[in-house]
Amino acid sequence: GAGYRHLGQLDLALKHLLIAVELQSPTTSLTFAYNEIAITYRDKGDNRLALDYFLKALEIDENVLKHDKYHPELATAYNNIGEIYSHLGAYDDALRYLTHALEIRLKGTVATHTDLAAVYNNIGAVYADKKDFTKALEMYTKALEIDSQIFHEDHESLAISHHQIAIAHLELRTLSEALYHAEKALRIVLRSQAKENLSLVSNFQYSLGLVQYNLGNMGKALNMAEKALNTLLACPVGHQKMAAAIYNFFSLIYEKKGDIVKTVEYVGKAIEQAKLWATRNRTFELENYLARLDELKNKESERSFTFEKMSLDQMTNHDDLIRQFNEKFQQTSPTDILERLQLINNLIAICARQNNFSAVFKYFSEANIIYSEHQSSNLETKEQLDEIMINILFNTARSYYRQQNWIMSLKMFEKSLNLVRQQKDDNPLLPEIYYCMAAVYAHLGEIQFAVDHYELTISTARKRLSDDHPDMQRYTFQFQLFKNKLEEAYSNGYLIRK
Repeated sequence: GAGYRHLGQLDLALKHLLIAVELQSPTTSLTFAYNEIAITYRDKGDNRLALDYFLKALEIDENVLKHDKYHPELATAYNNIGEIYSHLGAYDDALRYLTHALEIRLKGTVATHTDLAAVYNNIGAVYADKKDFTKALEMYTKALEIDSQIFHEDHESLAISHHQIAIAHLELRTLSEALYHAEKALRIVLRSQAKENLSLVSNFQYSLGLVQYNLGNMGKALNMAEKALNTLLACPVGHQKMAAAIYNFFSLIYEKKGDIVKTVEYVGKAIEQAKLWATRNRTFELENYLARLDELKNKESERSFTFEKMSLDQMTNHDDLIRQFNEKFQQTSPTDILERLQLINNLIAICARQNNFSAVFKYFSEANIIYSEHQSSNLETKEQLDEIMINILFNTARSYYRQQNWIMSLKMFEKSLNLVRQQKDDNPLLPEIYYCMAAVYAHLGEIQFAVDHYELTISTARKRLSDDHPDMQRYTFQFQLFKNKLEEAYSNGYLIRK
């Protein structure tokens, strides 16, 4: 089974590994089989099943190694589990396991051990997913310091670390440091054995282009975009998601240059690639490019897309965006209600990401006034107003959630849900609303309501998504996690069954 996994024949690997499990008893050999099954499921993209088998392996390891709690095998197990939790979006659980792995590595190995660097890298990735780029940078830097003592200067691991550090600096707007690390990452990878990994090289070229774009060097940004695209097109297999991102990057550069024809042309190419990617994967990128194309063509349909899902804020300073949208709001005619409401929605989404809750609530009040004053609009306009207001209520609800104001959060989610129910077609945001409401009810101790809304989340999402879709995996995983914790609370007497 392990042999088939290394050959990339994952289905055959699973078949033989599962047979091996049936023939073995709870020993270290069974641990090996469980870990191999977990890794195979991880490689197949099924993180939920990967977690199940990693946890089974850990249970055996903890029993066998109960007198040696700093054994390196335990660190590896905790690291693997933490990494999977991160992929599932359970960042607090991920940090808990990764921190435990780090503690073992620090006490059980020398400070220059490459496994220690791997843990730092994984912790950094979790902080990056949480948008805490200062902590992410700290972790990535520690990993680089360790790897620099182990690997020769042209090793691909150093290139990857420099690339991660460059992205963190880019998000923190420390652009000179971002440029240094992005250039160094590309130089190293082109001298390393990884230069044959064309998708990796293309990604590094694209990132360097983003840094140049943010520095205002459009000529250099365009040069790197062209290199990134040519490198990616030389790959033996398609990478539609990356291709879409690069084509969209071209459109941003040409927009800055004032060439609207090429801007629209490249957004169209991005959409073509994103459609191919969206057949089995997340559709956020496709929504982004479609919304961008509609904006460029001045079509009102852009307003039906959630700004929060757009990647523009990954390339532009949030404060600059807020200033730009405020200026555009002041310049927009008071009679253009849809445009004004959409601009407020954009501002709420950005401020929510900054945890600037006072600004979120101020903008929400303005939006609510505009919305309330135009309830007598014609049917078509009313439907468009409702579409935008659904997103405004949803983003405001999540801001209350982050403040742990469960009552106000639930109130806003319910208002958003009521508007969705008035629409002719199912809104793609509906499963996410149910999902968030389930979490609020759990915090309020309303167990049955929480269960009901988790079930609504899954049944609603299943109408649109396949079971292996990342969002579906996230919903089912969190529901199972909630049920497990609930069962534990019943067993320990913290809750009484009704």
